[in-house]
Amino acid sequence: MSIFIITEIDINHDCEINICKHLIDLASNETIDVVKFQKRYIDSIYSKELLDGRKEGPWGKIKEIKK
Repeated sequence: MSIFIITEIDINHDCEINICKHLIDLASNETIDVVKFQKRYIDSIYSKELLDGRKEGPWGKIKEIKK
């Protein structure tokens, strides 16, 4: 039996093709076989205030990808 590894890129790509390509490149540097995307318009999920606020995760400041 072989193992097939799939990673989900969720909505972090913000519907931007350059961000999608960057995230695919990052996954290809790992042992990922396939990437799965979700497409949503992030502003329909989160408020403008939240999106404009600090971008910080549990491990510190989140690096932003230039569009």
